[in-house]
Amino acid sequence: DVEEYYNDYRAMHIRTRGVSGGGSGQIALEDTLNLNSGGNSVFILDAGGNLFIEGTINTGSGADNIILMADGAVVVRNPINTGSGFVLTVSGRNAGSPDISTFLESSINTSGGFVTILAQNGNIHQTAGSINAGSGHVFFSAKGTVFLQSTINGGRVGIAGNFISQNGSGVINSTDDVIYQSATAINMSGGSQVNSSVGDIFITASDNANVTGLRANNGTVVVAADSITDAGNSHADVAGLRALLLATNGSIGASNPIDTELGTVGGFASGGTIR
Repeated sequence: DVEEYYNDYRAMHIRTRGVSGGGSGQIALEDTLNLNSGGNSVFILDAGGNLFIEGTINTGSGADNIILMADGAVVVRNPINTGSGFVLTVSGRNAGSPDISTFLESSINTSGGFVTILAQNGNIHQTAGSINAGSGHVFFSAKGTVFLQSTINGGRVGIAGNFISQNGSGVINSTDDVIYQSATAINMSGGSQVNSSVGDIFITASDNANVTGLRANNGTVVVAADSITDAGNSHADVAGLRALLLATNGSIGASNPIDTELGTVGGFASGGTIR
């Protein structure tokens, strides 16, 4: 019983290695884990297999850190709750593993602690469960695709990947800057939102940026991509004090105009029109 065994301990460290004969170890945390408050740490490393979090992890209200790492996949199926400490997950440490992605299927909650999700060789799937970090920063980075299909609430929010996909349930609420950086393209869907209450929003893509719901109430929205297109009409595509739209080799709003709610807007389309 993991909950009873570790209930009075300050830290937990679990590690498994690949076994002889080419097999691999695998960890499934299936029960609730409660650690006492005050400088706790949870460190789980699956060196050779996948890591499944199927029981809730609760630490104290202080600087209590949670680190989850796997050579294969990291799958979060129950909430992770901590205080002002950080949460770090790393999947795909071994590019040759069959499963190398991160699957966020439940919530991660901190009281101002940072949340960092890294997929070294795969994708990040935020399919359900919100990220709630208070004023803490949230950072997603994937060698493959980042799929945003739920809510992220935090201070500064950074999303980086080869491709970024955000569906209508994907909503970012930030009290600082929001940065999207894609090595290829960004595809948002109608209903998706990126909101910054006091900071700026920076969206960059090497290819097309299909955007909507970008709102910096007290800042600037910057979109720089090969071309910029309208992703939907549920919300204004770009809103805030000001915006700068840069299409380095194409048009801005070629098929459908970019809907704006702005005090000031500037745009440049190197290879086409602005609508």
